[in-house]
Amino acid sequence: MPLRLCCHVAPASTQDQESTIMFTRLDAERNARNLKRAMNHNRLSEQQYQDAVSKMDAYVSLPAQRLGELVKKYVHHRNMLRIEGKHKPIRT
Repeated sequence: MPLRLCCHVAPASTQDQESTIMFTRLDAERNARNLKRAMNHNRLSEQQYQDAVSKMDAYVSLPAQRLGELVKKYVHHRNMLRIEGKHKPIRT
């Protein structure tokens, strides 16, 4: 079975005409099963299998990492707004 490189293509927006390709956890799991079969049939070394699986896992975890960074930036932004609000001079 061929490896699956993508499964979802997001609709193009008016600002960005290029499609966004999403490689999901399910794609990674499917590919890992196919790679495991290839390794069991001696078409792939164990090192190649481990390298491919670790790279797929790292790629699949990127959206979670991006979300975490976005949350940190938002929390920092809200804290800065709160601090600025406490120190604004009162206009009379």
